[in-house]
Amino acid sequence: MGEIAQILALWRRAQSRGERVCLATVVHVEGSSYRKPGARMLVSAGGERAGTISGGCLEAEVSRKAWWLTANGSVVERYQSSFDDDGEGIAWGLGCGGTVWVLLDPKPATVLQALAQSFEQGVGAAVVSRLQAPAGTRLIATEQERAAFSEELLQHGDPPPDRARLHAAALDALDRRQCSALDQHLVPNDPAPDTAPAFFVEYLAPPPRLSIFGAGDDARPIARFAEALGWRVAVADGRSHLLRQERFPEAAELRLLQYNTAGNNSPVLCGLNEPLATAELPVAEAGTDGDRTGLPASVSGSTVATSAVEPEVQPGELAVILTHSFEQDRALLTALLPKPLAYLGILGPRHRTLRLLEDVAPALGWTVDACFARLHSPIGIDLGARDPAAIALSIVADLQATLTGRHVAVTRARDPKPASPGGGTHRYPGQAPAAVSAMASLMSEPQAGLLSDPSVGILPIEADRAANKRA
Repeated sequence: MGEIAQILALWRRAQSRGERVCLATVVHVEGSSYRKPGARMLVSAGGERAGTISGGCLEAEVSRKAWWLTANGSVVERYQSSFDDDGEGIAWGLGCGGTVWVLLDPKPATVLQALAQSFEQGVGAAVVSRLQAPAGTRLIATEQERAAFSEELLQHGDPPPDRARLHAAALDALDRRQCSALDQHLVPNDPAPDTAPAFFVEYLAPPPRLSIFGAGDDARPIARFAEALGWRVAVADGRSHLLRQERFPEAAELRLLQYNTAGNNSPVLCGLNEPLATAELPVAEAGTDGDRTGLPASVSGSTVATSAVEPEVQPGELAVILTHSFEQDRALLTALLPKPLAYLGILGPRHRTLRLLEDVAPALGWTVDACFARLHSPIGIDLGARDPAAIALSIVADLQATLTGRHVAVTRARDPKPASPGGGTHRYPGQAPAAVSAMASLMSEPQAGLLSDPSVGILPIEADRAANKRA
């Protein structure tokens, strides 16, 4: 379960028990820090916590002191890389050499509701928080409601000019899909003043959506990695017996692909059936077309209805194709290549993809080169992967790097493109991407067989793909 999902789950458990919660949010960082602005931790009065605001340096201390620190309302606390005595003779402090400002909110229901709407409904939001006393959230705007002032959020009486300025900052964050800070100033009552923003404007990005086309065993570790990153995962396949809850417990959606056969052994994708309720997933009978070709003969005793609907993917979505079927891959590429996806990748060697695109390109009225320009082939970054988990890691690492427009140590690269069709790069704060990066880095060590020459440097993510295609 991803970090945001854990926070929301704890919030709802606490609500059901009538327990208070306190939300700790990193709002400003100077120097080095493991977590960046937007990182969160939720603490319940019952002693549970979810999420992290550091690499383990601050969580216990903040959890222990959150309630008395917020006895009079929201506060901003500053933590830096000096050791302190917590009264028990235990030295603690940040080990990264940086300074972190943390907003502690003892009444975070409005913010958590916005977080839930962003995570579960895919609606982006901007949260504006005041960091100077009286601290706290001042405004929340969403992509559906461009302004959401309320008496609760404005209870401290910010003057109208400030309200207009904060509203404009929130709308700017929504448009740019990025966090920002307002009004650099000296922190009051600070014996060693440091600059910090007066307001933190946070963009709550909807989670990335990943559609995995193909429900074979190789798709399962991809779904696990993606869900751990907090992504919304959908798995689609024409084989109903593979679309089962126990096989993909991480998937938010399981969708049954529908094909029409046009000629001998040439399925043409005609759409997706409605999402299958994971508790009632059907199992195909042995010997049906579903077992042999991925074309289901029946589902729950009823013939699957076909339609003219195309695969249901959203602009800016991630999609990977791993059906292991030449005909189905051809149908999927024909349907997916024209869509404005952030990432479209296909499993298999370059020469196989070339054969596919020689059929697909004329149908689209494109050149083969134009098709390749929109496609990651072969899929993933070169980690020297050999087993399913490592291959899945290489694919998810490539997806993560594409989302953030980052460069990675690989032998191929392409100029990074914005993850959002409207321009700009989505930022998805979280702990799991750091773990993926660390694992990818370990696998890329020279002794792992990928970089036999230690002098190989950092290359953009998608440069000369031909270097990878020879293998």
